[in-house]
Amino acid sequence: SQYQGSGRRRLEKAFYQRSLPLLQYGGVMVFIVPHYVLDDELCGWL
Repeated sequence: SQYQGSGRRRLEKAFYQRSLPLLQYGGVMVFIVPHYVLDDELCGWL
């Protein structure tokens, strides 16, 4: 889920979803996030 208990959307997930379409084919995105953000949903996206 994009919400982490407090009802607020994780900014890391919003950034990833908004930035991925802008990445060129063969491009590299360096995505540094705190370990506690890596839930099943985000891991599935990566």
